[in-house]
Amino acid sequence: MSFVANLRTAMHGVREPSSAYSYHLLGQPAEPHYEFMTFPAFTAQLGAAGADPRVVAVGASLLGRPVGLALSGLLPSGNSALLHSIFVLPEHRRSGVGTALLAASERALADRGCRYVSGGYVAGRPSTVAVERLLGAGGWDPPETRMLLVESTPEAILRAPWMLRREPPAGFQIVPWVEITSAERRAIEEGQAERAWVPGDLLPSQWEQGADPYGSLGLRYRREVVGWMLTHRLDERRARFSSGWIRPDLPRRARVPAFVALLAESISRIVAAGYRHGTWSVFARNAGMVALTNRHILPYATSSTETRSSAKNLAR
Repeated sequence: MSFVANLRTAMHGVREPSSAYSYHLLGQPAEPHYEFMTFPAFTAQLGAAGADPRVVAVGASLLGRPVGLALSGLLPSGNSALLHSIFVLPEHRRSGVGTALLAASERALADRGCRYVSGGYVAGRPSTVAVERLLGAGGWDPPETRMLLVESTPEAILRAPWMLRREPPAGFQIVPWVEITSAERRAIEEGQAERAWVPGDLLPSQWEQGADPYGSLGLRYRREVVGWMLTHRLDERRARFSSGWIRPDLPRRARVPAFVALLAESISRIVAAGYRHGTWSVFARNAGMVALTNRHILPYATSSTETRSSAKNLAR
């Protein structure tokens, strides 16, 4: 989920009455005037509006000029959808355009059989209050914290004393993820099918495509893969720590030091590769990782925030 709404206080000046605006579903060919109103990651979806029934793009215009966009996407089940982005030009904010875009998107999704829509956004930004006001007025559920986001630099994180603990406890071995065999990958999936020991959104199969070879590591214990740290390159200077996990049934006295060693080794390799910023994200529901983040990472962070999520049952 990656929903961010730019609905900050409107610029000074005379606002048009809400009835002057028109709203319509965008179709093929893609309408380039709207492309700057969503994130680069979603421009391809916007371009598929009209041709792909899973894409719902609602444009707002005034006298033929685009002034706002709401972009949503139906999930494979068809019963639920994600609200990717909603944007209104600054001079047209606080005129009811955002509210109308949201309502039009919900109607279009419901017409396609969708019964549940959700979206996420970053807290602590100038737009946060307006986003939550918009969703609340639209009957969306109260927001919940979804993820913690922490960023750091080599200068900051290398001051952490645990960065010197890169040697795992006896019996553990840290190896590059590319050395994990196909048989070991199958064993992870088979173990997951038997006892669901990994949260589904942290399974390595969900993250290893495009994983950065420098910081992506596996953790073996007695010749069995029991953990991993998978990282991704965001750009030439930034890396993301995407998925980190260790088997929870291991003894705590070994589990925590082993995971800290895994993290320290991954960070060391990322720094050696020339990255200057690292982003660490943790699901709020993962109490163990939240505690580790608060204790080991947050004191050496250069910034931290959280993402929140909200949802609406369209069948109500």
